[in-house]
Amino acid sequence: MSFSAGLTLVFLAFAVPLSVIDIRTMRIPIWITYAGYAAALVYLSVYGRQHLLNALTGAAVIFLLFLFLREITHKGLGFGDVRYSLLCGLYCGFPGILAGCALAALGGLLYFALFHIIKRNVPIRNVKIPFAPFMTAGSVTAALIVVRFF
Repeated sequence: MSFSAGLTLVFLAFAVPLSVIDIRTMRIPIWITYAGYAAALVYLSVYGRQHLLNALTGAAVIFLLFLFLREITHKGLGFGDVRYSLLCGLYCGFPGILAGCALAALGGLLYFALFHIIKRNVPIRNVKIPFAPFMTAGSVTAALIVVRFF
């Protein structure tokens, strides 16, 4: 999917508040996520029709992947993150969202490692990570760098 400054602005208008809220509350409000879907789909329908199928494919692939990860980790991944992955997929398209997901996982892993180094007395099972900021950073990085090469 080619880079689109307009779509990036639409994505960031929803991604930044979602990320901040996730950091503060460990929750991702469903209404902001749904509004983000609507805005991205309207933008793509008006300005990026040639990329709409690619965006829908990216959204479906990442949603199913995150849903699968949620199930195999016994709900270690919140459903808000699963829903938010759809918005990231609409933004990055396919295969860009796979790079965005890998970058998000790497960022989350680094955060977890640093957290564990700093707070050794906290049991690993009790560490909760706000994943939306990593998904946002991974998606934007993938769209700005990785997606340009496809």
